[in-house]
Amino acid sequence: MQNGHAIAQQLKGELPLIEVIARTLAISVRQLQRELQKEGTSYQQLLDQTRKELALRHLKNPDTPIYDVAFLLGFSEPSAFNRAFKRWTGQTPRGYRCDA
Repeated sequence: MQNGHAIAQQLKGELPLIEVIARTLAISVRQLQRELQKEGTSYQQLLDQTRKELALRHLKNPDTPIYDVAFLLGFSEPSAFNRAFKRWTGQTPRGYRCDA
């Protein structure tokens, strides 16, 4: 999905605003929202899905500390990342890494 790729490119320690993603895609915010709605999703859902996919990828590398993964994905605190990851997968980042 092009929108998810645009989000992944902008996720570097802070969450990209929908305005930035729309500008990157050369469309208006409203047009982006309409396209996402047609796909049955929202910007927040797409952002969460992108963060989840990147988290799973980063956690497969045991040399990357979990707090670095949290920062890269725009979480202000490792505890917020832990809560989100548990909501996404049902397990903690550390538990996922041990199982991987």
